[in-house]
Amino acid sequence: MNYRKGYLVFSLAAAAVLYSCGSGNSQENAQQMQQALPTDFIQVKSGDADVSTGYPGSIEGQDNVEIKAQVTGYLEAVYIREGQYVSKGQTLFRINPSVYNEQVNTNAAALKAALAAQETARLEVEKLKPLVEGKVVSDMQLKTAQASYKAAAAQVAQAQSSLGSSKINANFTYIKAPVSGYIGRIPNRVGNLISPSDPSPLTTLSSINTVNVYFSMNEADFIAHSRAASGNNAENVELILADGSTYSLKGKLENASGNFDRNTG
Repeated sequence: MNYRKGYLVFSLAAAAVLYSCGSGNSQENAQQMQQALPTDFIQVKSGDADVSTGYPGSIEGQDNVEIKAQVTGYLEAVYIREGQYVSKGQTLFRINPSVYNEQVNTNAAALKAALAAQETARLEVEKLKPLVEGKVVSDMQLKTAQASYKAAAAQVAQAQSSLGSSKINANFTYIKAPVSGYIGRIPNRVGNLISPSDPSPLTTLSSINTVNVYFSMNEADFIAHSRAASGNNAENVELILADGSTYSLKGKLENASGNFDRNTG
């Protein structure tokens, strides 16, 4: 019995020693975990911030004009080159004007003939007036002469109109710049037959002193912008170029259309 009791006492003593060792390690670990770790702190303050929103857009010149011929003919001269800056009214192309100059000459001759016929009718009226007053000829002859004079005057007006139209067509053989700007691609060369019905223009003319950037926004963004437009946000528009750089000049935001797509908003 004494041997067994001693064995039990020894076992309990050993367990007490092990437990004491284990408790010491746990306390040491707990103390290490309670040590403060180095931490950075940022103080948060309330305030206003500018929030920017970006939209992909396409850039177009304010005046982007397709230059087309108004008469048919062979291209006789090209006075400009691609990429050149031209001024308003400057001659760009010339179509062979021979046919149209001949029309001017023909109509000018027709006008002279109409004027001569009008003068003949006027003299006839002036001749019959005293004869009618002296009752040498009837009043009906005078009225007939006066009607012939009015018809001759109408022929003169018609000839003048035809002459004016032919002059306009002759002037259309010289194609001039409607606005100032830069010339685009020129697909036609001297000798090509040019017609107003050609699908491709002779060239394009772009004025880039002022450019427009067209983009679309959804309805929610539009409402938010409209509410903020009372400030200066409408004047604070920047253009980010394809290389990521910001264009030096700021833009002004304007509405190009007030309609929203019902399907996409």
